[in-house]
Amino acid sequence: MNIIILLTITLITILSLVNGEITTPTVENVAVEGECIAVNKLLGKDLNSNCCLEKEVTCQDGYIVKLSIHEVNLGGTIPSEIGNLSQLKELFLYNIQLSGTIPPEIGNLSQLKTLSIHDNNLSGSIPAEIFKLSQLEVLSIHHNNLSGSIPSEIGNLSILKSLYLNYNNLSGPIPPEIGNLNQLTTISISNNKFTGSIPSGIGNLSNIQRLFLYKNELSGPIPSEIGNLTNLKKFNIYNNNFCGDIPKLPSTCIIKIDNNPNIGSNCSNGSISVKSDSPQKNNNLTEIIYNKIIKYILRKV
Repeated sequence: MNIIILLTITLITILSLVNGEITTPTVENVAVEGECIAVNKLLGKDLNSNCCLEKEVTCQDGYIVKLSIHEVNLGGTIPSEIGNLSQLKELFLYNIQLSGTIPPEIGNLSQLKTLSIHDNNLSGSIPAEIFKLSQLEVLSIHHNNLSGSIPSEIGNLSILKSLYLNYNNLSGPIPPEIGNLNQLTTISISNNKFTGSIPSGIGNLSNIQRLFLYKNELSGPIPSEIGNLTNLKKFNIYNNNFCGDIPKLPSTCIIKIDNNPNIGSNCSNGSISVKSDSPQKNNNLTEIIYNKIIKYILRKV
């Protein structure tokens, strides 16, 4: 009888342990229950499937910390549930034929360091909520159909290093608050419809190496403060309406300024004024200066 009781207790214990292994949530199961909905929607999977098993997903301690889906013909939209990924640090959703708008819930991703949703068909404006992401280091939303302006709140991204907004339909002025982002190494806002002048505060960006403003509707003089950018390696402002002096830039800086008909002319009276010691690689600065001289001579004849 004692043996039977002992065997019964042992069997119950074993069954309890087995049942515990089945029902106790693993790291992945915790993520499945709360965070996989957005991922499964993007991938077209069952909403209850374990997304941590997918190659595009990195999970840690029960949370999704990285999502990388790229260069596939996926389509669809960015689900609002993306904002539930509370520990997400890297979000790569590029070149996957996404459409629709950027959900404002992305602004809930307080740990996000990299946001790369470029090369899609996204439209609408950039949600203001994105500019609350104080940990953001890379913002890459180029090659979409985004419109509207850059809000002044961009100045909140104090540790941003790379800003890629090029090839959209963005308009309005370049906000002066961009000059507060002193960690920036790259600004690329080319191929948009930006107007107005270059904010002088950009001259405060001592780490900037690449400044791409070409193919916009920018005008006015190039601020002399640009000459403070001693680390600048590429300065492309062609196809705009700038006038006046070219600030002295590092001798190693590659400059492209063609198709700015008033470069080299005083902004107020059209007289010639050029101040640059840079070798002016890959541009037609010589042609611009030559044309200005010819026009000046003809006016005197």
